[in-house]
Amino acid sequence: MMVWVFLFSSCTVEDDLTPSGDEYLSLTFTQTLSRADLSQEGAGSFSEGDCIGLYVACEGNISYRELTLTGGEWYPRLKRSEFGKGRLTLSAHYPVLPESSRISPESSSFSVASVQSGTGKDASDLLFAQTVLEEGNYQSTLTFNHVLHRLKIQLQNDVEDVEVFVRSKVDGKVNLLTGETSLRTDEYQWITPQKNADGSLEAVIYPQEAAPYREGDGLLKIITQGQESFFKAPENVSGGTVLSDFEAGKQVTIRLSLKESDARWANKKAWVYGIKSPDEKDWKLLYPGLFTSTALVWKGEYGCTIVTS
Repeated sequence: MMVWVFLFSSCTVEDDLTPSGDEYLSLTFTQTLSRADLSQEGAGSFSEGDCIGLYVACEGNISYRELTLTGGEWYPRLKRSEFGKGRLTLSAHYPVLPESSRISPESSSFSVASVQSGTGKDASDLLFAQTVLEEGNYQSTLTFNHVLHRLKIQLQNDVEDVEVFVRSKVDGKVNLLTGETSLRTDEYQWITPQKNADGSLEAVIYPQEAAPYREGDGLLKIITQGQESFFKAPENVSGGTVLSDFEAGKQVTIRLSLKESDARWANKKAWVYGIKSPDEKDWKLLYPGLFTSTALVWKGEYGCTIVTS
């Protein structure tokens, strides 16, 4: 078993909001991407129809806008005069959250999908960017970073009929003005991760302490041949670094090696064919007065217990 941790940063892609006059804001939207975010063709930019939520704060007043990528440009275009003459703080998030989140952007409810196959993972992978425009400035860049944590599981060998689930808390709150997160409940759920083309699995989870996942049901549940096993979060990652938290904007990769076994013998006791079960008198008490363990005296005729998992 090997565990690696990475930052979500390998390259950037940019999309411009080009002004049509001096009064319009000129904003560049940049996504910070890892290799996992790139398609097979290497594309990783925003797509036609993508929508960004944008909060603009000026002198205590907060305004909200949604910008949609249409024909290669972001609409509607924004005039600086719409928000005031002073310093502007622009906070953007992607994807756009439900309208109810705008009631209290400092504490917006956000739940990670429990089924992250299909569109579930993308809907859960919240991005955030922030920039400041001083008075009189019209141009700036907003670089989007991952708000949550990504867990990647790589199975080192081919074992048929394997299901893997990730245990995590899924309900929390996001401050859409700062990008900070917090958990809302102590309830755990099993998340179905997304399966990638290379066979690896990925799930997005809230930033949180790793210690609770070293006890109880652990971090992963693995089901194969009808049998369940549980994997606890490791103490250390690559290089010996202590894994204290699942941090925002980072990825932990767990590489597991699974071995197939004959399910017919799992958790079963069997006597070798032709061997008689020993009599009660043949069991000897070990360490009288100290332990209650018993053992058979070897006479070359007794069977053995076979347990496989």
